[in-house]
Amino acid sequence: MAIKQLTPTLSVTAQLTPADIAQAAAMGFRAILCNRPDGEGADQPTAEEMGAAARSAGLDFAYVPAVAGALTDADADAMRAALDSLPGPVLAYCRSGARAEKLAEMAGALVRQDAAHYDVVIVGGGSAGIATAASILEQFVIIRQHIRHVGSSFCIAVELSLIHI
Repeated sequence: MAIKQLTPTLSVTAQLTPADIAQAAAMGFRAILCNRPDGEGADQPTAEEMGAAARSAGLDFAYVPAVAGALTDADADAMRAALDSLPGPVLAYCRSGARAEKLAEMAGALVRQDAAHYDVVIVGGGSAGIATAASILEQFVIIRQHIRHVGSSFCIAVELSLIHI
């Protein structure tokens, strides 16, 4: 079984069989997520069979079937809901693993944890954009200095209001 780790809590692989479930459990996975619709291939086990094997090994199981080459926003939403409800780490599978990986990407599950965070993003605007960014940054620094003296509850309200400027 070739497994590709996407994040510390999500990995993908090609088609699993019920016999693979015990190995996945031994590797530390706590849930199995099937993205392959029943009947897509003649030799694949059904989601019901895979779910039973997962449960008998003490793993959670979710079935989020999606058609290869025709992934939709609804598929991504279903993937997100399943990932939010399952204990990690999760092992998702489809025929090759590529569809499961794409669904995870569409569901926002592959956002890097160390990705930069910006309170304000200004796109374009030339020199006016630079002036606006400088002004907002200056106001933000002044407000943060004032917040240190007032308290943290005020900080949340001010930061939220700055984001909506």
